[in-house]
Amino acid sequence: MELELQKEKIGTNKKIYAGRAEHIETAEIIVPDYLPDARAVISSQARINIKDKSAADGKITINGEICFTALISADGGNIPVCASGRAPFKEVFPVPGETLKTFVKVRASLGQSEAHVINSRKIGFRAVAEIDVSAFEPESLDTVSGFSSDIHIESLKTPQSLCLFSSYGEKQFVIEEDLFLPQTKPSAKELLSYRASLFPEDVKLISNKAIIKGTAKIFVLYLGDEDESALETFESEIPFSLIADAAGVDETHEAETVFSISDVSVSMAHGQSGRTVSVSISALACVSAYRRVSLESITEAFSTTHELKLKSDDSPVLSLFETKRTPISIRDAISPPEGTVISKVLDVCGELSAFDAEYRAGEIRLSAGVDVRALCIGSDGAAFCLMRTLPVSLTVTTNAEKAEAEIVNPFFEISHNLNMSGEIEIKLHGEAVIHIFEHAPFTRISAAEATEKTGEDDSARPALFACFPEKGETVWNIAKKYSASPDDIIGANKLSCGVQSVLETSRVLLIPRTRPSEKKQKEE
Repeated sequence: MELELQKEKIGTNKKIYAGRAEHIETAEIIVPDYLPDARAVISSQARINIKDKSAADGKITINGEICFTALISADGGNIPVCASGRAPFKEVFPVPGETLKTFVKVRASLGQSEAHVINSRKIGFRAVAEIDVSAFEPESLDTVSGFSSDIHIESLKTPQSLCLFSSYGEKQFVIEEDLFLPQTKPSAKELLSYRASLFPEDVKLISNKAIIKGTAKIFVLYLGDEDESALETFESEIPFSLIADAAGVDETHEAETVFSISDVSVSMAHGQSGRTVSVSISALACVSAYRRVSLESITEAFSTTHELKLKSDDSPVLSLFETKRTPISIRDAISPPEGTVISKVLDVCGELSAFDAEYRAGEIRLSAGVDVRALCIGSDGAAFCLMRTLPVSLTVTTNAEKAEAEIVNPFFEISHNLNMSGEIEIKLHGEAVIHIFEHAPFTRISAAEATEKTGEDDSARPALFACFPEKGETVWNIAKKYSASPDDIIGANKLSCGVQSVLETSRVLLIPRTRPSEKKQKEE
């Protein structure tokens, strides 16, 4: 007969898909009529915005845009002008088996971007974006705590420690702030370009809510009003906080927050005499919560009166094995072309590409690249840009088997110095938070059948006998071997160990046994 299992359900989320797409976007931007003819591109930058994502009809669809900005030299003088544009894109990933409950995590980064003059009224752009997508489905892990049966069954519960991906939540939010130029800076005549980055500072989980604190860092390049050809820079930070829904979480969970920017707008505030910059950032906060649990489920069982046929489930479960913080530190130098003298460095920035991970026994090797760009003023007063791609290599050790690495919020800052040799010394320093997952085996009984033992003459079977444990044997092994109760063995020998503790081979062990016929009479 089939035995009914007493089950308890533990909620988690199962990864059903992971993929990466390299998206190459090209665009042409018409120089506005109010700007003079373009001669050359001084520098360019691009950013990727994820607008929306959806899972339906066996596929994941990502909609976004790549925003281009080019600082160009134009006819009529050394005053640079700015041309910008946006190129929408769509990326589709096949995901068989998705349902209405499927949710998607997206990470996007720009590998390389460049701009060039096609003709005096047209600028060409090219950018390479890397889009990482993961799809998850809610699932329940069944742990078996017992059997709903009149049959006396001895069972062994095996504890297993896991860190489960228990909850995911999202929150759209907008940061709006007026920033004031420092008194040491001249007023702005015209904004040329800008960029924005979001950094998580802290996340606290309290009763189904995630309280998130972060910082927005803003950089603005503008023309000063004191000298029509003077390029000026302005940097500022905006602290922010928000509350996002995170179902089922509390203070016992661990959490991570990832921000995805969907739009950035920076403009001069009206009527403020060029001293106030208005900033608006639209973004999505994604909160992933993990819970460490010790699950006990029956993995073995036997009966003295019945033959048991057990079916086990060893399906692996994605578990967060550990989190490591690894510093990012690079020193290098950029030299100007021969015959070019740098008089001033306006800005040095970098774009970090997506990391590639390679797992080897005991370690994970991570590699990426940083596209570094330095905007400079030459001795002739003209602006120009220097570029260099720097490799980033990280190695972390782990004891996880079948490890899978996920880079969370890698961040870095670049400091620079113009040395006596005319080179730009660069120091890149930051940190990468690395989640290391493993597909941990979670063993539990999934079905059980019992058949009564018949035709066995146990009248000559002793109710008590002694034996020496063999090497490596446990109370459970011996109880199963001799159809005895593990608790009776522990009680008769006054043992203080558990049923899975290895016994000494030098001691005599008393084995009390109830004959199956006697056990059946007692049950009747």
